[in-house]
Amino acid sequence: MTERYINPYPLPTTYERELLTCLIEECAEVQKACTKILRFGIANNNPDTGVINGEDLEKELGDIQVLLELLIEAGLVEPAQIDKRKPIKRKKLEQYLQSLP
Repeated sequence: MTERYINPYPLPTTYERELLTCLIEECAEVQKACTKILRFGIANNNPDTGVINGEDLEKELGDIQVLLELLIEAGLVEPAQIDKRKPIKRKKLEQYLQSLP
């Protein structure tokens, strides 16, 4: 029998957990906005709210940007590490996207 794993690292604080929970929620809202665009088009609007699908996506992406700023301020993520990842992702997308702009 193997020994039970005991995490030696501190768990997130209440504030950090709340930020992460909000990020999860916002990511889900971005997913929803994207699916609405795929189903109904970017210029179409939600018949219940009147909000245009493209504007909804912009709003949700703005919400994620605010959360990113808060995660940086809280020390949960490092801007340099995020910036380091960007060219790597661009290169992968250039290789694997099936269509060009």
